[in-house]
Amino acid sequence: MTQSVYAYRNGLLCVEALPLCEIAQNVAPPFSCISAAQVERCVHASSAVFDGLDVSFSYDLDHDLPLAVAQLLSSCGLGVTTMDVKTLERAITADFKPESIMMMGRMKTRDDMVGALLTGVRQIGVISLDELARLNEVTRTIGKHASVSLLVSASLGTGEKNLPGFDFDSIVEALILLENSTHLSLTGLDLVLPWPSMEAPVLRQTYKTFALLAATLRVQGLEVNHLTLGGGARAMADYVQAALVAEMLSPLGCKITLRRDESLVHEAGVCIARVLSITTTKDKPLVVLDVGRGRGERAHAKGAKLAAMEALPLRITPSSQSSMMSCCLYGPSCDESDCLSTSASLPCDLKIGDGVVLMQTGCLNQQNLPVLLVSGVQYETIYHPKILADALLIEKFAQNVRAIHAA
Repeated sequence: MTQSVYAYRNGLLCVEALPLCEIAQNVAPPFSCISAAQVERCVHASSAVFDGLDVSFSYDLDHDLPLAVAQLLSSCGLGVTTMDVKTLERAITADFKPESIMMMGRMKTRDDMVGALLTGVRQIGVISLDELARLNEVTRTIGKHASVSLLVSASLGTGEKNLPGFDFDSIVEALILLENSTHLSLTGLDLVLPWPSMEAPVLRQTYKTFALLAATLRVQGLEVNHLTLGGGARAMADYVQAALVAEMLSPLGCKITLRRDESLVHEAGVCIARVLSITTTKDKPLVVLDVGRGRGERAHAKGAKLAAMEALPLRITPSSQSSMMSCCLYGPSCDESDCLSTSASLPCDLKIGDGVVLMQTGCLNQQNLPVLLVSGVQYETIYHPKILADALLIEKFAQNVRAIHAA
């Protein structure tokens, strides 16, 4: 875990140099708080594991990521992986350069492909023969050339069937299509691993097979110069992936891009909530907050990674430091899917209306809350549900794209 900027100072929980309770006096909870310094620390800590290896990082852009955080990731030198034209628009608005953008969505429409081609992204990933044929037709229609990456299935190393991506048979068919195309060129391979990560021996065999495939294609004269590691690789410990890359992929001399999702900067965000109710049960107290897993008061499974969330009181008083209780913590729906923690440690004198800080809630605004970005001793609101600043910026870019299409 990266050294955190969230720490207690003089009995107050602070983010960087600011006590969170002072922010809560000016901004009514619930709201999310993201530390710019912690985002940068997380990125640099992950990059440091790969020192000495010629690798770059690409962030899988999500619709829920505030644009200001995406801009921060761009300033850290990350590339970006987009899923469709909407996330592509967000990437451009967040100052990512076209040459740092890959479009790797598994369900790309014709409009998504057209947007990627007109923007001039570095690479478009395809996951099936049907998608490759559709991309070929689109490039011919609008007269644009596309650099293609084949999303390779982990079945090459595991022997399992029905895993997404190209297997040996479909790769041969894809190479025939690419050879006959005047608007497509194969420039890379993308390893698609199942989620979660595989067992170590299977993972090693998959990397070995992937490296052998890349080497074979290069020997045959194909310009496979870029290897991307995505999918379940994101759940892999950095040091494990660094060892596999150093042993099997770096000797090929290809450019290597490591895809990362929100888990890369998950430690940078916290959520400040209020206590709605406290109920005494036979087992332990049940504390209900005004923030749950889902958007508004409807919980859903997207926040499953928050199951072991740590909850801390907004203010620690001398009395509560020596008198803590273990409690069950729920969001407002109070059902099983909205359980935030089954063993949160909170002060015994906790009362309705008190503030509670949910640690490591990430940077994705899945609950449509106001979002603050803290830098040093200052903070700013980078998203507000009523202002919809992100939507206004996206619409401005969309108007520009439509103007290009019309021209």
